[in-house]
Amino acid sequence: MQALETTLAAFQEHTTQLFNALNAQASLVVHDAQARDTSVAEHLAALEKLDASLGPTLAMAATHQANQARLNPLLQEVKQRDAQQRDAIAEIASMRGELQSLLQMGEAERDEMQRAEQNPLLYKDVLHYAQRLSKYTAAPPGYRLEVQNEGVQSNGPAVRLAADYNQQAARAAGYYDPAISSMAQDLPYPSDRLMRQGILYADAAADGVQPEPGQGSAPTHDTTEASTAHEPVPEALDAFAMDDDDAFDLDLNP
Repeated sequence: MQALETTLAAFQEHTTQLFNALNAQASLVVHDAQARDTSVAEHLAALEKLDASLGPTLAMAATHQANQARLNPLLQEVKQRDAQQRDAIAEIASMRGELQSLLQMGEAERDEMQRAEQNPLLYKDVLHYAQRLSKYTAAPPGYRLEVQNEGVQSNGPAVRLAADYNQQAARAAGYYDPAISSMAQDLPYPSDRLMRQGILYADAAADGVQPEPGQGSAPTHDTTEASTAHEPVPEALDAFAMDDDDAFDLDLNP
């Protein structure tokens, strides 16, 4: 394109000078006619040379335009590749940050495990853990056993059992863990009816046989005293009929 611009500029310059020479013919005298013809001939010869070189220059310009048309899609593809490369670099940098955080967490956990292996376990920690765990080993946090039905005949008056069926564990009855004080007393634990009607108990009830102490729930102090009273056999749970209370049906029988 630069060669074409140079050729056109020279062509324009010689054309302008040729017309200026022709316009100045009237002011020239006779003895200057030879000089006038020489100037016009020089401009004409220069224009002929420029015209001869203009053809190849135009062909070169056409080739350049064709090449430029082929380069335009390639340039767009290069821009897209550059954008993808920048996105990949940003994603890799983000992943690097996450890996570094994981590495730091792993190193911190490794240091903690090494300290735990090197330092002896204090008995105070064990006792504290056991004391906290003992509150929930017999019953869920916040669990309250329902009062016995008045229709059931028994030798003594109806009593309200403690949460873990231990008369000595009065503190555990109705206990709520401060960490989960907003949790209901039943959920996510099954109700007392579901705990007493497991698979083994349902099979025994379907056969019309009361389960033995070894097959059903473990005998306790209160259940032993009430064993002399006649208790109706509860109906077996229907395996295909479930209600909202059966959502957490668990078989707690051994």
